[in-house]
Amino acid sequence: MEVIDESVRETCSLHEALRCIQVGLLCVQEAPADRPTMSSVILMLANEATSLPPTKEPAFSTNRNSSAASASFFSNNAVTITMPQAR
Repeated sequence: MEVIDESVRETCSLHEALRCIQVGLLCVQEAPADRPTMSSVILMLANEATSLPPTKEPAFSTNRNSSAASASFFSNNAVTITMPQAR
């Protein structure tokens, strides 16, 4: 319940919230082949009878066992920033 916004915490269904969190974790798995398609996401959210596959390592994670000074952050995404300039 701690990850659910407190403005909706009292009115939301815990089961539905946990299902949404699990589907979200499925969408950020490291290997793209392990991520569900959008049609699968819609099916998983709309149909509670659909069983959810187990989640694997998320694409971005931090090592909780290391100290803050030696913590490493990993991401496969390269980010660039382009500054527009007039001619």
